[in-house]
Amino acid sequence: MISNLEKFFTGCLHLSSPWEVTNVKMDEGQTRVDIRVRNNGKFEFFCPECGGRCQGYDKKEREWQHSDLFDMECHIHCAVDRMKCRGCGKVFMIDVPWAEKGSGFTLLFEAKGIELMREMPVKAAGSFLKTEPHKLWRILDRFVEGRMKHQNLAGLTRFYVDETACRRGHNYITIFADEDHNIIFVTYGNDASTVTRFREHLEQHGGKAENIEYICCDMGKGFQSGIAMEFPKAIVTYDRFHVMEHMS
Repeated sequence: MISNLEKFFTGCLHLSSPWEVTNVKMDEGQTRVDIRVRNNGKFEFFCPECGGRCQGYDKKEREWQHSDLFDMECHIHCAVDRMKCRGCGKVFMIDVPWAEKGSGFTLLFEAKGIELMREMPVKAAGSFLKTEPHKLWRILDRFVEGRMKHQNLAGLTRFYVDETACRRGHNYITIFADEDHNIIFVTYGNDASTVTRFREHLEQHGGKAENIEYICCDMGKGFQSGIAMEFPKAIVTYDRFHVMEHMS
């Protein structure tokens, strides 16, 4: 029988049928809480390949790190069903509503991680969230990849480009931004090839090189050469900082 405590946590996790919390356990040191979720079997599942009806095949135990609960590390556990299509015979694991496929973190944890990584280094965010930085990098990579898939540059007519050092020595990344200062593309290096890669990215996301009317950049020969080759009709403006630096 599901108690009021389990019903409370079912609501806190925004779960609905067939998903429900069946157990909540806190460790002796009161530093970690583990929540067990199950599906109650009251659902029909259809094959994503052929649309045929599916039946239960087996279960696989999974665990996800969730956002801290009252300053206690929180983890969700669930034996997730694998289903078998009666038509095509395909076997696959069903999706859970609290996490992306293949992720070891809940959606809420990932969202908080993204917000923190906007404001601080990934290592610092990992320390705050009590997880390894390389796992946060995977979250960030997947987030950026997902956003870039839906990026639409069809209306882009001007952009800014600048470089910054990413490591000690002559290691640079080049950043492209739109007129509202939103970053739209980042790539390694600071030579003419960076502009070529940006043009390719622009055209892959609905933009056209011939639509670019204005470009603002520094006075580096690499950028000048790349712009002359890839955006020959654009009017180029040199940013004030570098102009004043040369004058000084």
